[in-house]
Amino acid sequence: TEAQGRSVTGTMSLVQARHRLGGRILDKVTSQSIAGVRVTLADSSGKAGEWVSGIDGRYAFAEIQAGHYTLSYEAVDPLVAAKYYPPSAGNRIMVNLSGSDIADLDLVMLPATFIAGKVLDTDDRPVTSALLRMDNRETTSTTEGQFRFAGLPPGYRYVIHCSAPGFGPVITEELRTEVGKPLENLIIRLARGQGASASGRVVNRQGQPIESYLVTCGQTLIDHDLAVLTDKDGRFRLTGIRPGPARVRTRPTHAKDADLRLSANQEVKDLELVVDQPILPGFVSGVIVDENGQPVTTGYVRAGIPEEQKTCGMTIPDAQGQFRIGNLKPGT
Repeated sequence: TEAQGRSVTGTMSLVQARHRLGGRILDKVTSQSIAGVRVTLADSSGKAGEWVSGIDGRYAFAEIQAGHYTLSYEAVDPLVAAKYYPPSAGNRIMVNLSGSDIADLDLVMLPATFIAGKVLDTDDRPVTSALLRMDNRETTSTTEGQFRFAGLPPGYRYVIHCSAPGFGPVITEELRTEVGKPLENLIIRLARGQGASASGRVVNRQGQPIESYLVTCGQTLIDHDLAVLTDKDGRFRLTGIRPGPARVRTRPTHAKDADLRLSANQEVKDLELVVDQPILPGFVSGVIVDENGQPVTTGYVRAGIPEEQKTCGMTIPDAQGQFRIGNLKPGT
């Protein structure tokens, strides 16, 4: 360039345009501003900015380079989280900044609902420190037996699992939530004891008892099916069953399932499960160990005919990892 008759040599740098991005956090129903919501701006390389909305509900980012960004938001104030939740797919928004600022990108939160009530025993006394689980949420009852699940998306069905030391656990019926209609004053009643039980025997169609036959039951106190083996008289007893619906079945040859609805501490006796299983002399037995030689005591053991893709027998290992599957056809 020429400056005052002299020749000047130098470089010129281009300043990249910077942009502003902002808006408000609003209640979708009332359009009121919401404070205590964290808004995060991120590009392909990571977080580019963060803002927590104030009493006016506003958020604002300045000096942002042009480009593609993801805008996400969530309540960080516990009181706000109890009242609102972001749309499941709408709390992440793609933003393209180029040419001009965006100053009115409003983000909405949906009014949440809640489920609350008390855990009582059969004498209407509060149960303290009862554990209540619902989906991935968990809480405990207070000294007055009270509990509360807040910040729930309305329009969904929920089921509460409730347990306490010395009481049989309970699973509630489906609880449906609606916008503006929280479920209050829900009573969950626990009875003292360790759950229900069911007993009976397994026989074939000729009335012969089937020994070492696998009987299972769903909806138990543990996180998987309860499983027991029949004795030499074909008898079995399942304990620790949660009150509510339960299904008792045989494996692998299914008899007609026994569908039960059990109350706390109830004992169902004399179930008879009839299977298509002849008395056969063949058997296979052994022990299951891990790579360290320790007995494996969980899971199922199956015997089958590979070419027929058929399971002929099924059992569970004992405390020493030993198993035995009987009633197998010789020569197979």
